[in-house]
Amino acid sequence: MTQYVNPFSGRQFLDANGDPYVGAKLFSYLAGTSTKTTLTKDQAGVSSHTNPIILNARGEPADAGGVSYPMWQSGGITVDLVLAPSTDSDPPLSAISTWEDLAGINDATLTIDEWVAGPTPTFISTTSFSLVGDQTSLFHVGRRLKLLDSGGTDYGVITVSAYTSLTTITVVLDSGALDSGLSSVSYGLLAATDHSIPTGADLNWTGAHDFAGNVNLGADVDLAGVEGNDGQVPSVNVGSSGMVWWAPREYINGLIATINTTDSDHDIDLGVGECADSTNTKILKLTSGLTKQIDATHAEGTDQGGMFTGTVAADTTYYFHIIRKDSDGSLDAGYDTSATAANIPTGYTDYRKLHEVTTDASANIHHINYGAVATRTGREVLSETIISSATTNIDISLVGNYEKYIIEYSRVRVSSDGILWARYSDDDASTFKTGASDYVIPAGTSSEIILNPATFTATLSCYSGTITISNKDFVSGVTASGLLSVVYSGYRAGTPSTADGTNSGVFNVASDVTDVRIKNSAGNITNGIFTLYGLHR
Repeated sequence: MTQYVNPFSGRQFLDANGDPYVGAKLFSYLAGTSTKTTLTKDQAGVSSHTNPIILNARGEPADAGGVSYPMWQSGGITVDLVLAPSTDSDPPLSAISTWEDLAGINDATLTIDEWVAGPTPTFISTTSFSLVGDQTSLFHVGRRLKLLDSGGTDYGVITVSAYTSLTTITVVLDSGALDSGLSSVSYGLLAATDHSIPTGADLNWTGAHDFAGNVNLGADVDLAGVEGNDGQVPSVNVGSSGMVWWAPREYINGLIATINTTDSDHDIDLGVGECADSTNTKILKLTSGLTKQIDATHAEGTDQGGMFTGTVAADTTYYFHIIRKDSDGSLDAGYDTSATAANIPTGYTDYRKLHEVTTDASANIHHINYGAVATRTGREVLSETIISSATTNIDISLVGNYEKYIIEYSRVRVSSDGILWARYSDDDASTFKTGASDYVIPAGTSSEIILNPATFTATLSCYSGTITISNKDFVSGVTASGLLSVVYSGYRAGTPSTADGTNSGVFNVASDVTDVRIKNSAGNITNGIFTLYGLHR
């Protein structure tokens, strides 16, 4: 191995009075250890110094005959030198001076590594090994280790370090176990305590940070951007009692439930989204939609049963909960007769009530009540029907269950002058009502909106080319060409009312409206956009 001159080679070691340290002992060790390393007298590394080297009458490193020799060391290592009195023991107990981490002059083979090689370990068990000498200062509790055995490289942390005749180390590995092929051990460059990582007061973190374990925070810590395991943010540093985590109270985004189109009697589809759990301490994030069956016992995953307990009953209200698995944080959903998820499946603790689901006399899903969700406002686009060729009927299904529906007509053209009718169905579009008593619309003043309170028929007058409406309560998106949007606003069910604004109203129905049909009384609709909105108020 290539040898390099030690920085202390040729040095004369003198005491405080300027006198040589005659007969003093100079020990050499691998840097940071109590393991001796031999220095050589020549660059070829053929002739070795004793260890310790005995200083001659001039206080210089010499051989047994007192002849001075240089000190060379192997490349790629650093050494510690310890000067001790001539009467001191081996290892020395009363060192005069110590020089640490000395690299050979012009040794370019040295590289900075986060791991420092230690003495050769002796295997004891799958969690312990021993080292020669007292290594407890370097191999202290909490320090990280890198170990090589028959299975490859292992990493772990020291939990016990004790010295009697040997140093015995107990380690907890990140994974796996030690085996009898243990051949080397290195310790982390940074100590477990008093290291160079910034800590203490006025420590600022910016950006996103995820903390999987315990975090010890000192005074005046700025936690901007810090995020907990479940999407929470910390409220305050509360000292020894730990950190309080919170999620925005009653927070919810997305997680819209709709009745499944394949099995509308028994299945509900839950869309992606996120919400605070029932305690407002975790964020439950659903990244893939779920379909849950009300007529089968709960099983994890989509297209699986959802009943937490018992079997589905007729004319019953069930609470639709999103739930979080304790072991891995995955999300699922299901139905319970308890609003507080008292029958939540084993292995789940965190939950949030999303919706109420009612069944009919046949124990089939009747409708979803979104009022169970915390306050939600605004309107959502549910469907958009675009007409570009002659069409007799435009049927729009009122999907989901909203407090109010709005159908917006825009850029409508007809094949001949007629009346634009809005008719409804309460049997999933099997039949549409045509009788005069099926509509209740308050009287209006615009001549373009034909309202006939005597026969309770709601009509809009259509002209070839465009619909023109002068009442601004019904108009949006006016363009230079005069193409306007016309909105019919109506409740899905309930007592007819005339208090919903000028020229709007409700269908006069005894059961839920399932579909609305738009039709021209005297021909086809040739163009138009018909947008359905669901409204939460």
